[in-house]
Amino acid sequence: MNQQYRGEMDVPEFEEGKKAGNKLILMVAGLVIIIAAAAVILLFPQNEDNGTETPALSPTPTPKPVCGNGVCEYFEKPDDCCIDCFCYGATEVCNKQKNRCEIKISKLSSEEAKRLIENYYQEAYKKGGTDFELTNVTDIENYNFENKVGKRALVLGIHHPAEGEPFEDYETALVSDDGKVTAIEHA
Repeated sequence: MNQQYRGEMDVPEFEEGKKAGNKLILMVAGLVIIIAAAAVILLFPQNEDNGTETPALSPTPTPKPVCGNGVCEYFEKPDDCCIDCFCYGATEVCNKQKNRCEIKISKLSSEEAKRLIENYYQEAYKKGGTDFELTNVTDIENYNFENKVGKRALVLGIHHPAEGEPFEDYETALVSDDGKVTAIEHA
């Protein structure tokens, strides 16, 4: 007798394995559901006062930036936090009350600057080092340039060229706080 297979056969071991696999799938699915529910409860607990949800994990507050903490931070610059960022040039100082850089003011008084300029021009003219005879020093103001602080003034005078007629002219004179005078001729 030759039997041929037609249809399904009952195999008891196969049925047992199939039942065990279904149980395992159901257990894993149940475990996933329990973990997901626990995560929702932990992350979003109910507020007992009004029933609104509040996150359990609040973000850490970002520290507010402070000028004066000794660090020049990205939002600070010498113009608004010179205590941390320092001033750009040697001719600027940090005004700690206003917390901003300010130009150094010359220690020379206008009268002292005028006296130094007059002496410089008179000596140079007497010694023949210039043909410019001083007549007046005016418009004296503070001056800051190339790390020097001092006064700047307009110097009026008369040029006495070797040939030709004398003519009125002006120059700018710079006096640094150390008393050095520099004349700048205008063409």
